[in-house]
Amino acid sequence: MRLFALTGGVAKYVETLLTNRHLTLDAMLEEVTNPNSYFWSEGQILLANEFKTDYGNYFCLLQKIAHGVTKGSELQDGLSVNISGHLRKLETDYGLIAKSQPLFAKGTRGVRYKMTDRFLIFWFRFIQSNQQLIGSNNTTELRARIRSQWENFSGRALEQYFLEQFLDSGKYTHVGQWWDRKGENEIDLIVVNANAKTMEIFEIKRNAKKIDLNRLAAKAEVFVRNTPEVKDFEYSLKGLSLEDL
Repeated sequence: MRLFALTGGVAKYVETLLTNRHLTLDAMLEEVTNPNSYFWSEGQILLANEFKTDYGNYFCLLQKIAHGVTKGSELQDGLSVNISGHLRKLETDYGLIAKSQPLFAKGTRGVRYKMTDRFLIFWFRFIQSNQQLIGSNNTTELRARIRSQWENFSGRALEQYFLEQFLDSGKYTHVGQWWDRKGENEIDLIVVNANAKTMEIFEIKRNAKKIDLNRLAAKAEVFVRNTPEVKDFEYSLKGLSLEDL
């Protein structure tokens, strides 16, 4: 899971880490924060080649998204240019972001933006954001910062991993996540078999002991109440963790 969280499974990155036997978290961080490693500048080089113009605005948007700013209105804050064109190009021309919506949402309701490249999420979150440490070659502090945020960061990667697994299985008519208008209720994963009128609703945590099915049940009730498409469906509540990989 560490490899997926950091590289997204990109063969070139995985091969580098495996070849150098950097399989523990500490060893992986040693590699990616080494100034002589191509990981250090990989994001900068990749994106500089893509964004030959308007480099700063694209970088700013990706930086925000990598840090969890996902709504269009929030992404616009602090930027003097209208970002709609930038978001469209990041999605359709460069393939670096994608829109996501609550399962069964209509129109543009609840649209959020997410980055599609897990390595670039890591790079923007930890490398690009810590240029002061990088400039002073303080890789010890940089690695400490990454470790302190790793549980949350890799937890999001775990959600994405399971989402992709269920999508790729081809067994379900609908697979997705859900959140309400205020963001007060969010469900990590819902898989639906509309033909059988059944659903499985999941909470995903790295640590299985932190899964709270009672809390998930309350969220599921809100989801069903607000989603006419599934009002008559039977559903079960389940947890997924690192133990299920």
